[in-house]
Amino acid sequence: MSDPRPIGFFDSGLGGLTVLRTVRRFFPHENIVYLGDTARLPYGTKSPATIRRYTEQNIQLLLKRDVKAIVVACNLGFHDTPPRKCPDCIPDSRLQCD
Repeated sequence: MSDPRPIGFFDSGLGGLTVLRTVRRFFPHENIVYLGDTARLPYGTKSPATIRRYTEQNIQLLLKRDVKAIVVACNLGFHDTPPRKCPDCIPDSRLQCD
């Protein structure tokens, strides 16, 4: 039996919807939780520390939704908070750097 929990997607806005569209084509039966952080746009004008804080907060929110995996579709968010630099905000293996 497959895992019924959703896949979590995070982006700083709406650009990650293109990534989501591709994932939907390959995994049409997966449930998705999409978090577009449009309230704090644009990330590009923020300091690396602020982007890291936002990314950690968004990851925590998705983990609270009991997602089975997290896709960070935000280049700035992933660049400033890769999993290998953020062990405290990732309590399990749902976020991996590949």
